[in-house]
Amino acid sequence: FFMLLPFAVGVSQQRTYAISMGLVILLVFFTLYLVARNRQWALDVNEKIGKRVPLIRRLTDRVVPSLLDGLGVLTDGRLFLWALLWLTLDWAIAIFQYHVLVRAFVPQAPLLWASFALVVAALGIAAPSSPGGVGVFEAAIVGALALFGVDSSVALAAAITAHVIQYSVTGVLGVYALVQDGESLTGLYRRVRGIQPQPKSDA
Repeated sequence: FFMLLPFAVGVSQQRTYAISMGLVILLVFFTLYLVARNRQWALDVNEKIGKRVPLIRRLTDRVVPSLLDGLGVLTDGRLFLWALLWLTLDWAIAIFQYHVLVRAFVPQAPLLWASFALVVAALGIAAPSSPGGVGVFEAAIVGALALFGVDSSVALAAAITAHVIQYSVTGVLGVYALVQDGESLTGLYRRVRGIQPQPKSDA
C-alpha cells in the first residue's frame, strides 16, 4: 500500500519513495527474523515491560507467544522461501484478476489502478467490519479508484462484481468440499446447534 500510494496520489519522486518503502519493508522483515531467532530474549523483554506496565502484560501475555510461533517460519530458510513463493504467486494472480476486472469497466485502466484497488480492498476487509465485508469492501475499492478519477458509479459496479465473483468462487469450492466429505450446510448447522449449551430454564 505504501509503495503504491505515491503513484496513486501523484507525489513527486515516486520511484525514490517506492524504493525507500521497499527498503523499510525489508528492514521490518529482518527485524522480525531477529526476533524469531531470539525467542527467549523477546519473551524476557515482554515480561520486563509487563512488570512495569501491567496493562501491556495483560494485553500481550497470550499474543506474544502466538506471534513468535507464527514468526517461526522465518527461521527455516527453505520453508520461508516456499511461503514467499506461494505468497508472491497468490498476489500475482489476484492483481491479474483485478486488472482484467477493472479494465472491463474502464478499458484504459493501467495495471497500477488494479494493484492499488486490490491492496486497499485487502486493508479494508482486514479491519473489523460487517459480516463478509459487505459495504466496506465496496467502499474501499470505490475510494481507491476515485484517486484515479474513476466515476463512483462505475467503481461501485466493479466492486460489486468483484465481491460477487469472490463469493461465487469460494461458495462453489466450499460446496464441493462439503460434498466430498459427505457433509451439508444443514448438517453442520445442526451439529453447531448441538454443541451450543442450552439456556437454563428458571426453576
